[in-house]
Amino acid sequence: MHSEAVASTIQNFNAERYSNITLRAPEAAEQRRIADFLDAETARIDRLSNRYRELEDLAVERAKAVIDKTLSRFSQDFNIPVSAACSTIVDCVNKTAPVSEKATQYRMIRTSNIRNGEVDLTETFSVELPVFMEWNRRGTPRNGDILFTREAPLGQVGMLRTDAPVFLGQRIMLYRADENVIKKELLLFNFLGTHIDRQLRLLGAGSLHEHMRVGDGLKLQIYCPPRAQQDELVAEIEAGRGESLRLAGLAKRQRALLAERGQALITAAVTGQFDVSTASGRNVTDGVSA
Repeated sequence: MHSEAVASTIQNFNAERYSNITLRAPEAAEQRRIADFLDAETARIDRLSNRYRELEDLAVERAKAVIDKTLSRFSQDFNIPVSAACSTIVDCVNKTAPVSEKATQYRMIRTSNIRNGEVDLTETFSVELPVFMEWNRRGTPRNGDILFTREAPLGQVGMLRTDAPVFLGQRIMLYRADENVIKKELLLFNFLGTHIDRQLRLLGAGSLHEHMRVGDGLKLQIYCPPRAQQDELVAEIEAGRGESLRLAGLAKRQRALLAERGQALITAAVTGQFDVSTASGRNVTDGVSA
């Protein structure tokens, strides 16, 4: 069904073609055995997956704690508005860019692409060159820029690590560090710190949905220690944070593997690849492809 789906913004298929599709329908008693077996085994997989999710969340929180502990050495005397540490701050064009029906090299960064300090361009929409130029009229994103979501959701941040031609989708602000004042990595770590979270909560208080106005985005207070100390600080944070993020990555991969195993288990059970009345649920997916 997936292979025959019509490629479009929303995949679809010919319903009439599949209205009389033949499905395997075992006896009612066997169906109950399969359902009971899958209920028990998928619940077991879900419990384990939830444990890995908790581990991933804890690892991400530990990565934030590394930043907080390092920056807490400095008093508020080292706080400055983020606008004083940036050479450029750009807000997005606040309307939806027309998307190209075919893939192009010009890609739109959406809020969903920005998470946990990174900008993931794996899944993006493409546009034509005129649209790309129009939406970048305020400034083109560069490698090393910090991208920050000011709504839906508020407070996600990532560093752009590519020279590919991209532009900002809606509800995103761009911060370009003035390297004479602050290292771009330290600017990123500031945005990932708890002190920024606190400021954002105050900005969003009383709103139906959390958001940040562009003007407020210029006033956010960041830690800016003496430039001569910043190389050492960045190296220290990267070392401690890197260990935590590696652990978070391992937990995330385990959750993905469990999801694949669960799907393979369902497929194997409903297609009769093993007898659920004798299966214990242990290793029943060995040799089974999803």
